[in-house]
Amino acid sequence: MLFAPELAPLDPATSPYGLATPAHLALLRKFGLGFLPTGQMVHPHPDSIPAWLLEECPGLRDPVALSKSMPKVDLEALAPVAAPGPDAPPLASLTLELGSPFTFDVFGGRHGENQARYEQIGDVVALHVEWLLMLPPFGLTLGTVPLPGKVPVSAFLDASPRELELLRSRIYFSPNYATCERLVVLIQGKGAVRPGQWARSLIMNDNMEAGAIFPYLREIFARGLGVIVLNPNNNHVEFPGAKRLPIPGSENAIAHTLYVWENFIRPAACSSIDFVVHSFGGVCAVELLAKIEHRRDFKRINQVLFTDSFHDDDVLPRSTRVWLSKNSVNFAASTLPAGTKIGRPSEGALQVSAGHPRHEYSSCKAMSMVMACLMDKAQFRQQFERR
Repeated sequence: MLFAPELAPLDPATSPYGLATPAHLALLRKFGLGFLPTGQMVHPHPDSIPAWLLEECPGLRDPVALSKSMPKVDLEALAPVAAPGPDAPPLASLTLELGSPFTFDVFGGRHGENQARYEQIGDVVALHVEWLLMLPPFGLTLGTVPLPGKVPVSAFLDASPRELELLRSRIYFSPNYATCERLVVLIQGKGAVRPGQWARSLIMNDNMEAGAIFPYLREIFARGLGVIVLNPNNNHVEFPGAKRLPIPGSENAIAHTLYVWENFIRPAACSSIDFVVHSFGGVCAVELLAKIEHRRDFKRINQVLFTDSFHDDDVLPRSTRVWLSKNSVNFAASTLPAGTKIGRPSEGALQVSAGHPRHEYSSCKAMSMVMACLMDKAQFRQQFERR
């Protein structure tokens, strides 16, 4: 688990490509992840780094001293990082030294050590993806939950002033999100995935295009839409002394979604809001719908597009189910060809095959259908009404 972010976030306006220390580069070369663009020292806390990693990259023991003693490397001069294009090779081929796909078992079948290594690399992947969100061609802006000055009173009970400063969850949005006509809200599933990821396992084992939201961002921006990327799984911060505090406004995935709606999305000027949500992100979306459906701002929601959602229509209020039956599609994991109607209950989301039987592939395989529905809901749904 990554330690609390002690430093201010990267400002892409003043450091568009950022700087990294040789220790960063060595670590990322080892795991074939390219370069981590960062204008600050963002390391795992030494207490959370496994011994094997410290032995291989001892500079991680003291990142502050490392940043002062070692020359910084200009990433743009070495290898500028940008989101892969449509014909980009898989992530594994970006390796500078290994030249081979990710291997899980490197400890002779000792699952605990292999899993610890996998999780540690996953944390590096998460940071890597988040920095790419802020770089060209995407240029997303980093926001925090809670907003300064909008911290729930309950948070002051157990946290010191310094700890309160660090109790923040990161979200990302396009520069035009507050003024655009149409806004797309992206919510990932539950677990280790962080902003910018649909499926961490696909990023690490297949390629960035399959597991990250980058293809969606390119399509959304090409159509002139705004976007906001949520971070529902970052709910606590670890502090020294085994102290673990909840992030105010992001205590759990649903609380995070509600906070972002009230403090970021609701005040925005957009007249039309579309949700694209994966897995447990569907639960977050329908919980939001159920809570606000009798409010005026509910009318701004155009539709919810699920990719193999975990939500249960049957537990929702009937009025929410009726709304979903007219304004939502669930692109579900299925062995049926992509775009095949699986069925639709009398109330609830239209069910359509995503074109792949595995849950984690549903977002990448259904993207063309999601975008078609996003741009013309009536026309997309009409083809299924006739069946």
